[in-house]
Formats: sequence, C-alpha cells, structure tokens
Amino acid sequence: MRDSNFTALINDRNNAFKIIFSVRSNLSDDSQKILKESIFRIVSYKYFWYSKESYKFCRLFISDLVIALTLLCKKDKRIFYVYLRSSIEAFYNCANMIDEQNIENDSSSYFKTKKKFKNLISTQKGFQFLESFETLNESYKQISNVIHRNVYTQDKLTVYMNEYFKTDDFEDSIEIAQAIELLDTLTEIYSSFFLTSPSFKNILEDSFYRRKTLLREIQKY
Repeated sequence: MRDSNFTALINDRNNAFKIIFSVRSNLSDDSQKILKESIFRIVSYKYFWYSKESYKFCRLFISDLVIALTLLCKKDKRIFYVYLRSSIEAFYNCANMIDEQNIENDSSSYFKTKKKFKNLISTQKGFQFLESFETLNESYKQISNVIHRNVYTQDKLTVYMNEYFKTDDFEDSIEIAQAIELLDTLTEIYSSFFLTSPSFKNILEDSFYRRKTLLREIQKY
C-alpha cells in the first residue's frame, strides 16, 4: 500500500502544476514533464528537513524555491532568477548547517559558505559531488548574468514603466522552457545531496524516523 504522506505529496505536486499550467498553457510536453519532477522535489524538501523544520536556512531555502516556482506565473523573469539564485545561497547555508545566529550579512558570506561547502564535499569519503558543485557555480554565474542584464536605460521613466507592464517574459515558450530546465537542474542537485551525502544522513534518518516507507517511495520516484 502506498504511504499516505506520499499520496499527499503527489497530490500537492499535481495541484501546484495545475495552477502553473492554467497560466502557462504554452508549456511543451517536455517542459510539463520536467516541471512536474521539479515540483515533486521541492515539495519533498519539507519532509527531508522535518527534524530541523525550525532551522532558519532550511525555511529560507524551501521558501526561495516555492516563490521561484510561483513566479513562473508572473511576467518578470528577472525576479524568478533572483529567487532561484537565492536558493543556491540558502542551499550552501543549509548544507553547511551554518549557525543562524552568527551569519555574516555581507557580500563575502556567499563565497565563504561556498568554500566551506567545497571543503565539506571534498572530505566525505566515497562521496562524489564535485561535478555537481561545478554545475552550481556555473548556474550561479548564468543566473547572475540574467539578473544584471537589461537594466533601466530609458530617458523617461514612464516609457520604461509602460514597456515593463506590457511585457511578459514567460509568454515566450523558449524563455520559460529555459527557466524550467534550470530549475530542474538545481533541484536535481539539491535532492542528490540530501539523499546521498554522509553529512546529511543523521538529519534524513531523524526526519524519516518511523516513515521509512515514505523515504523509499521518494527515492524510487
């Protein structure tokens, strides 16, 4: 018999997809399939972090992804990518279990936590994650380029504002397909770390204590 929590997870995934598809009916079959997989992973993260649900950075991590997902229904791709990039920063904080009381709120904090994460994955025996780490780095650069592109250059503010309100970035099927592919890449990397990293093993075991069937269902999916 299928675990009731897993059934709830699937239902949550399906309902979220229906909401997005009601706005973005221009999605190709491939994009629909990829998006469903990404939503499934995002919904599953609340179960991964169940034993640490009050931890600030896990809440920020999940929130960034949920907001990014919701922003596929909006017109401005830049805001979508801001939250997607923020999810990478929050992921490093989560993976390193950074002390939420002593976090440095400056421009160097991202690079420090990224370096710490690289040390973490390099010292875990038998854990191969450096290739995924490089993909995260490249994705971060790619996202940053999108965020800092197309800045305001109009002579008149009203011209810029009128153009902004008329434009729907994700109306373009190629544009939204690229956004969904990147979301898929990142969530696949996040899930791989949570499910296979020795450093996350205790948190995962605590989160799925007496819910081993649910974990097996997620791993098989």
